[in-house]
Amino acid sequence: MKNKVFFGLFIIFTTGCSKVFLNDEFISTLSFPRVSQNLLVYYHRHYLLKNNRLFIKTHSLIKTGGNVNTFPEALYCIDGSVQKLQQYHVRLIHQNGSIKTFSKSDLLRSDLSNSQMISRLRINFLPVRNELQSGDLIETITTFEHSLPFLGIQFTLDELEETAKNISCLIEIPLEDSLNYIVLNDTIPVSLVKTSKTKTYRFFWDSYTPLTKSGLFSKNNSEPAILAQVSAPSIFPQGQIIQKTTWQDFGNVYLDMIQSKLEISHARALAKEITKGRTGDKEKMDAIAEYCQKNIRYEQVYIDNGEFIPNNYSTIMSNRYGDCKDYSVAMYCLAKSIGLTPRLAMCHRGRGFEPCPKLPVSQFNHIIVYFVDKQTDYWYDGTNRAGQPGIVNVDLINQTALVLERDNLFLAQIAENSGNKMTISGNLMAVKNDIEGEITISLSLQFAVQFFYYEMHFNQEEFKDYLYRWSRENINENIILKDIKWLPEKEFVLKFSCVLPNSVITIDQNVYVSLSRIFSRLFPSDVADIQNNPDLFYFPYYNRTDLSLNFENLFQVQDQTEPNRSNKNFKLNYSYDLPPGPFNVSQRTDFIQKLTTVTDNFNNNVKLVRMGLP
Repeated sequence: MKNKVFFGLFIIFTTGCSKVFLNDEFISTLSFPRVSQNLLVYYHRHYLLKNNRLFIKTHSLIKTGGNVNTFPEALYCIDGSVQKLQQYHVRLIHQNGSIKTFSKSDLLRSDLSNSQMISRLRINFLPVRNELQSGDLIETITTFEHSLPFLGIQFTLDELEETAKNISCLIEIPLEDSLNYIVLNDTIPVSLVKTSKTKTYRFFWDSYTPLTKSGLFSKNNSEPAILAQVSAPSIFPQGQIIQKTTWQDFGNVYLDMIQSKLEISHARALAKEITKGRTGDKEKMDAIAEYCQKNIRYEQVYIDNGEFIPNNYSTIMSNRYGDCKDYSVAMYCLAKSIGLTPRLAMCHRGRGFEPCPKLPVSQFNHIIVYFVDKQTDYWYDGTNRAGQPGIVNVDLINQTALVLERDNLFLAQIAENSGNKMTISGNLMAVKNDIEGEITISLSLQFAVQFFYYEMHFNQEEFKDYLYRWSRENINENIILKDIKWLPEKEFVLKFSCVLPNSVITIDQNVYVSLSRIFSRLFPSDVADIQNNPDLFYFPYYNRTDLSLNFENLFQVQDQTEPNRSNKNFKLNYSYDLPPGPFNVSQRTDFIQKLTTVTDNFNNNVKLVRMGLP
């Protein structure tokens, strides 16, 4: 049987403009000419399943923008065992009407490493780049043979990254097959056309404008999207198209595909050596995770299996490099070989992504290990390469994970670690309208993972530059840093010698201090703007914070008749604990109330007096 899936997009982009406001006063209208960016004029994708092989043909037409160095990703291809490049044809159409063509023989082949993608055949299309001029049209046609099982279609309009009109998506399948689909975040009608041999589903949008994402207050997948899955009896060399639409079926099929990679018996000798002297199950699992992090180099390995299928355990340990799926397979095999009960888990790396549970199309981009000890859940992510074992980075907090176990698969939430804490202490002094002194910031557990990772991989100057930028993004945008010291221990400790400009207001003999001036970037300033936001997602990286600030030359008058000002340095203490989200509709009101209370306390001014004034 021949299965054919047709997937096309017809796109017309329009010039965008925006209005700029300052203090609610209209200033001007800004127009952004499209020539400054590459413009996708036409995009067409055709999926063809033929003789148990899947072919993907893409046809695109792109107008080159003003900066030819940002030429489209369409000019990069990968030719490997997973995606075999069958056809590559490019026409470069200059504005004067002349045309130059390129083919596979013009492609430059090279291999990349050093924490980048490794491929036996990587195509870097330098000849076309050398010919490009602003305003040129690039027509590209590529056809790949995809050797892995077809598990469904996932298309999101935010992939366009441009304002667009007249967008169509067509999925064409044989009449006897069935298509399960869902349109996320939209209610568009879907048309169905049948012939004697096929049926075609047509999804159409009159227009699309990318959503404006306000950082902490947005989700990554709130744009319209299509998830679709074909049910058919055809069988691929390495697996079968999923017949049913449950996550259990999806999990079983994936476990079937990777079963040969899980060489548990090969791992037993090393696992015993690694865990020698460790008693409890959690201690043994920690030892295995630490070993893999220290002895396996992180590389995205797409040589034989692609980004969906891991390498064999033996290959991983022999190469001593791998990516998330390889780390997870190594940890899983080592732990399983000595009687522990780890489970592989799929999740989505990136804050704010919420997978749709209704259709089991792969919506995950990351694999970790799930382990339970004494009724406590632990999540092991080998790619973090820093922090404490069993603790994932902050972008996975409250994300949904698909825990894989044959015939016992389930969706679970990765909970925030209850010990997460950011503590800020300081000895400060008011100098005119500035605050000067030293601030110590300590970050624990998940809050510290990223710092450990960067400290490990950056050289000293690069890491110091990162800390400078971090302080401006998370403490005070105008901070003047005199000195930074970091103490990478169990907690990551930063010591700042700094000046915080314009952090106090002086009126007559009184000084007014507020946390919002000292830590102007610790909270977002647009809390009021989220009241009617239908896509509320809030995750401040430091949602549990304790502050303790000592002002050496300021004090608070307790009794206006007898001030008693000697040795009354003022100490400002405050703590907050906010849930990290995401929040459903029923949780929104409660969260906004909590956030409003915290921000109000931050904005409240404290009236103080300078030491030594009459």
